[in-house]
Amino acid sequence: MTKEEKNKKINFLLWLIILSFASRVIATYFFRDLDLYSENANEWNILLQNLIQYKSYSLYIFNEVPIPSVYMPPGYPFFLYFLNIFESSNLLYVIFFFQIILSTYSVYIFYQISNKFFSNNLSLVSSSIFSFFIISLFIIRDR
Repeated sequence: MTKEEKNKKINFLLWLIILSFASRVIATYFFRDLDLYSENANEWNILLQNLIQYKSYSLYIFNEVPIPSVYMPPGYPFFLYFLNIFESSNLLYVIFFFQIILSTYSVYIFYQISNKFFSNNLSLVSSSIFSFFIISLFIIRDR
């Protein structure tokens, strides 16, 4: 691979990551949750509140005793619990920021993995498709 081809690859990948970041910011603006502690809290919020209040990974409470949950995967509630060190008024924006960064980084990781198995051009094309695939954009959604 010549130096010019490497520069084109790096430039395309850089622009792909920048566009991925911008598309995720736009998707977050239009489809984000507006409140983390609402009356209509979803399962993630209930798990977070039980982690904070009872120090237990539980979805349901029976007779004031939390029942450990096997229904939901534990990664995301613990991610929220870790980010809960920030002020509650800014917590949603911190969560959105970390989700955007991790989701954008996944495009680069996908490129690196596909580059191990396929040609560089096919890796760039597949990373472009992955970057703008609709479920990849909505992964930042907190619902």
